[in-house]
Amino acid sequence: MYECTSKINLLIHRNKSMMKRLKLLLTLFILMLFIGVRGQVWAPEGAEWYYDASYFMQSAYIHIKYVKDTLIHDTGTDTYKNCKVLEKIRHYKDTSGQPLQYVIGYEYTYNDENAVYLYKENTFYKLYDFLAEVGDSWTIPAMWDIEEMEEGTTTVMSKGTMEIDNQLLRYIELKTPMEDGIYTWNLSGIIVEGIGNTTNYLFPQSYTCPDEGGRFRCYDGSNISFSTGIVPSCNYIDVKDVMQNKQQIYPNPARNTIKITLPTSQSYHFTLQNIDGEIVKQIPQVTNGSKLSVDNIPTGIYIVTLDNGKHKFQTKLTILK
Repeated sequence: MYECTSKINLLIHRNKSMMKRLKLLLTLFILMLFIGVRGQVWAPEGAEWYYDASYFMQSAYIHIKYVKDTLIHDTGTDTYKNCKVLEKIRHYKDTSGQPLQYVIGYEYTYNDENAVYLYKENTFYKLYDFLAEVGDSWTIPAMWDIEEMEEGTTTVMSKGTMEIDNQLLRYIELKTPMEDGIYTWNLSGIIVEGIGNTTNYLFPQSYTCPDEGGRFRCYDGSNISFSTGIVPSCNYIDVKDVMQNKQQIYPNPARNTIKITLPTSQSYHFTLQNIDGEIVKQIPQVTNGSKLSVDNIPTGIYIVTLDNGKHKFQTKLTILK
């Protein structure tokens, strides 16, 4: 009888131990799912980016879109990475106004919850890292062969969070310095998780011939949609508007003061709006060379509109604190 009771108690003990292990495994599984949801969603199916461009001095734009997933062998870790294939297409108009396009090429990116990598020359180079601290630097790849230019370096200047499309997203500000007489590959701008570069081009550009992409226009994905409003639509092309690129707001990103450069000596009405369309600052008259304070405006991405009734300019301004 005693022996039978002991065996029953042993079975009960083993069952309790097994239940505890199952509960622990279930908790870990739920935690992993939770962490995965909170991580960045990079280049989901249907993701599209739009950037300014020029083509033989004409207005154009670069359309980057997700194509498919593919496996690439990482020789450094001897593992296979599930990469996103991104297609780059240049859109422009000929002299008669006929819209044309051609495929520039493809880029292969890999991501984890906090970083995005670009595959070049059999190597995965880090593009963005949202766990990086201010002052951290890393090597960025050469996008194509240019004599005496192989790689570059980018440095984190600031970091924080900003709200886009009702989501609180992490950002880092990257900058590649151009030293006297030394030209490198450049990756600079405000990098937002799940979107990429919201200031300049998505991928590194050459200081000597940055001829592929320009200012960020729009992003549309399954989880986030964001437009800077610097053009009437993401796929806007106007071959007649030669004045649009002659205005400038700098520094951009700005912290305390901005200076305005205009193509004419006329005065313009200045309006600053947030990405929800709310006006945060207005000035009735500004002219070429005007300096304006943005000291009391919080961190975010804004749209500057300059309008005098005859000409209207719009551009994006990023403010950091």
